[in-house]
Amino acid sequence: MQTAVFPAATDRRAASELMFRVRAHEDPSTLDILQPHFDATLERISQCERVILAQETFKLDLTNPHMRRRKGTKYVEPVDPDCISKAFADLMFAVSPTGLPLGTVWHRFQPCEEIEKKKPADQQQETSRWAEGLRNARDVATACPKTLCVYVADCDTNICDLFSETRSNGTDGSASEVQIIVQADPEGSAEAGGWLDHLRATPCLLTFSVGFSRKSEKSKVAGHKRAYTGTAPPANVEVRAMTVTVPPPASRKATQPPVTVNVVLVEEPGPPESIAPIQWILATTLPISTLEEIRMIVDTWSHRWQISTLISTLREGLTTPHGGFDEPYSLEELAASLIISWRVNYLLCLFDDWPDCSCELVFQPSEWKCLCAYIHRGEPVPAQPLRLKEMIELVAQSGGYIKRSRSVPGVKSLWQGLQGLQTLAFARPIFGSRD
Repeated sequence: MQTAVFPAATDRRAASELMFRVRAHEDPSTLDILQPHFDATLERISQCERVILAQETFKLDLTNPHMRRRKGTKYVEPVDPDCISKAFADLMFAVSPTGLPLGTVWHRFQPCEEIEKKKPADQQQETSRWAEGLRNARDVATACPKTLCVYVADCDTNICDLFSETRSNGTDGSASEVQIIVQADPEGSAEAGGWLDHLRATPCLLTFSVGFSRKSEKSKVAGHKRAYTGTAPPANVEVRAMTVTVPPPASRKATQPPVTVNVVLVEEPGPPESIAPIQWILATTLPISTLEEIRMIVDTWSHRWQISTLISTLREGLTTPHGGFDEPYSLEELAASLIISWRVNYLLCLFDDWPDCSCELVFQPSEWKCLCAYIHRGEPVPAQPLRLKEMIELVAQSGGYIKRSRSVPGVKSLWQGLQGLQTLAFARPIFGSRD
């Protein structure tokens, strides 16, 4: 059991001890581990006027890479019939309109072995999965009635079915109603392909720059594949919009009425060389009456990349050492690691946006004091709390980060620093000062 992940997933000793007690239970569940995080996320959501609820499904390798044994040029995984080596994760992540990650609000972890025994998912199963996510988004909106919740997904499903799910629940246009933004694929959907031609024929309504992280296409340099490592420049996009009527599938024309949705096309004319162009066909229930409403739809979708960042952080964090244990992750430890990945992303966003705030905005006094005593051995502990940027750098330094000019803490150093921070906070009252 990778016990180091549990203290890193909490910010207080009582919460950490509670997580250990849950893990020691005969039949713990991932919901028991994540419930305090869900509750705290809902509290953060309730403080916002609008939030983005992004859903994503992905596959995770739960095998600790440090337990692999080398055989020739390949790594061979140890054979353990009771080990869960891979799992599917279905997550819904909340993001503020400014791009600040607020936390996870819904999850589902399932071993790959259980899914592979079933038949491949058909269109109806895909629709059910995204409809389930929409229902969970509606639960969030009910818990936070003063917050406008916008559900965003890049889903391979029938758009009419998904938007009918909204209509069938008696939405009344109030703030607690869940709005939808989904990206349609013009190659995978005949409807979206027809929308693309009609949208391009409409006049351009907006032209502006969209700045976000995006990967370039791989290129060959001296016979080797190399990805573009620099920061991609902001994309200058053109925006068009129209209202369309989506018919139901042919098999349900008699029972299911068509739905009317608004469609926004965001397209980048003449993208830079070696960088994949932007082309978003966004079907939404949000209004498109004014330019401000259309701009809000584009800004909302552009923040969906935060869930991709969370997944990338989680995958990278799963490769870190875990206190010398040579065991695979359990689903409970994966749940704790999900909280750590959010904490890492949250700290990195605060590092860039609010560097001069007091570190006690995030950290407990016992944490920053013990870390100062550990990093600056022999020096007196400051009387006033550190700046948030300074504290995050200290946490990363305890995890292996070497501070240089123009360098910023990375995922692994912060992840490992958080794993050791609670241990230092626990030990300081025992071996040193109790302030």
